[in-house]
Amino acid sequence: MARVVVYEGKGPVEVKLVDGSIVWLCGCGLSVTFPFCSGRHIRTYSEDDDGIYAYDRDGNLLGRIRKIVLEDGREISPESLVRARLRGEEA
Repeated sequence: MARVVVYEGKGPVEVKLVDGSIVWLCGCGLSVTFPFCSGRHIRTYSEDDDGIYAYDRDGNLLGRIRKIVLEDGREISPESLVRARLRGEEA
């Protein structure tokens, strides 16, 4: 079974530990050292903010998703899904 996980970040998240040290956590989902950042987020810099993109297991861009078909048969654009999520709504 496959699943789709959406990461909205285009860069790492800085976390300061109790001892004062800093670690960088992956915010894009492409890291080879997940949950820590490996620098692969640079692959996301060319993405449009309102698009949804698909990557393979090796972090290679497969392309932009153009259409989403929901369980009830409705077809929506990724852009409308992203806008709804930003407003805190269901698609």
